[in-house]
Amino acid sequence: MEALNQRASRIRTTPRATTPSPSTTGTRPSATRALNDATRHEYINSGMEAVNKAISIKPDYLEAIVYKGLLLRLDAIMEKDRKRQADLLKEADALRDRAKALQKSKTQGAGDWASRV
Repeated sequence: MEALNQRASRIRTTPRATTPSPSTTGTRPSATRALNDATRHEYINSGMEAVNKAISIKPDYLEAIVYKGLLLRLDAIMEKDRKRQADLLKEADALRDRAKALQKSKTQGAGDWASRV
């Protein structure tokens, strides 16, 4: 957690610098088993802050969008309220669809470039 905060404080304008990695947030499945719920929520919230910041800097930042969807799914797993859980999963699904569309457009853009060369 401290590594994530240090990294984010060093570079505030680069989206890649603010995107957490699973090793810094403790969201790897093997790392989360040993954590209590409060710590898991803290890590998820810190990760969400970081990806939201990265997305605000670069709205089409694919990795941040994917990571936010994963964090939403982790949050949904822990959620007790069924309606809130469904809302989190719906938002995660929307982000997944957005990420697929971005990936497709980047792939098509690369193909367009190759055909022009």
